[in-house]
Amino acid sequence: GVVSNLVTRRMQSALLNRYQAQLMLRVSELEEMASRDELTGLHNRRHFHQVLNAEVGKAQDCKEPLALILMDVDKLKTINDEYGHGVGDVIIASLGRVIAKHVRGSDVAARLGGDEFGIVMPSTDKRGAFTLAKRLLDELDRTPMYEEGETKVMITISIGVSGFPWGGESVEELI
Repeated sequence: GVVSNLVTRRMQSALLNRYQAQLMLRVSELEEMASRDELTGLHNRRHFHQVLNAEVGKAQDCKEPLALILMDVDKLKTINDEYGHGVGDVIIASLGRVIAKHVRGSDVAARLGGDEFGIVMPSTDKRGAFTLAKRLLDELDRTPMYEEGETKVMITISIGVSGFPWGGESVEELI
């Protein structure tokens, strides 16, 4: 009686712990999915703005620099009209891979929607931000974002660079 009750309670406790661990893992997977853009695998707009607000607050409190890069694809509508939206999607996904390749682990890169992207760079000064912007532009100068047979599509992007404190004191000023 007493021993079997003890064994049963231990089994129930082990089972409960296993279910709790599985549930926590699933919640973490869902949170990750909810913060990502499906096409590029980068973070999404909502996550980007959460991080930007938090990092601007930290930069203000700690008097640390922070850089912000915003960019969009030039003439994506023309590309979509000429080659189709499928090609436009491939270009957006390819640009997402280029961005992911060049950001540091501490940076947060996101697709903000359509052809707009952003990168939050904690503890980064103006020089660091412009260095990353130049690396992105250089790679796009030499790498087609779409290739199939004889068709190669090169793109250009427009980039804005800002930062704390040199570009503004608040999120609104930085943007």
